Amino acid sequence: MFGDFNRTQRAKCHAMPLPNFGEVWFFYCSAASIEPDRYVIYNYLENHWSLGDMERTAGIDQGAFEYPMMADTTLVYDHERGTSRTGVTAPFLESGPIEIGDGDQFIDVTGMVPDESTSAGQVLGSTTAKFFVTKHPDEAEVEYGPFTMGNPTDVRLSARQIRMRIDEAVEGAWRVGEPRLDMQPGSRR
Repeated sequence: MFGDFNRTQRAKCHAMPLPNFGEVWFFYCSAASIEPDRYVIYNYLENHWSLGDMERTAGIDQGAFEYPMMADTTLVYDHERGTSRTGVTAPFLESGPIEIGDGDQFIDVTGMVPDESTSAGQVLGSTTAKFFVTKHPDEAEVEYGPFTMGNPTDVRLSARQIRMRIDEAVEGAWRVGEPRLDMQPGSRR
């Protein structure tokens, strides 16, 4: 975040609490923007950070309104209302790099057990998984997948470094908890 921050527009930074979700959203201007177009979210209930791109110049939590309201330079939006995303990129989750030890050993992944919620009409398979693998951090990643979620899901790959991405396959409300990877140390090739 600090490497992509327009310090001349720092007065436009703002924060917005969303206590129903245990979150505080911080909006700021990226280096190339004069309006807040990036955000950082801190979830104080789960103690984790998220970040992304979304232009919002102002916002207020629900209270006087049924839903949180946010605005960009021309429109006002109801947030957290429904699951329709017309014209917007579908949501996804992505991990950071996964390594064993100092990355000097290969990881052999043979399967995955997804942790998808099946509440609110969601069925197993509402999301798909992709893996991005490499032998060395400075090499181009190779993509495996998408894998349709099953219980369990067969996955066959080997690498020193792996990233995982979960994409929406069926539009709607979905949740992914803690998927488990069947992996073991491989060789030290």
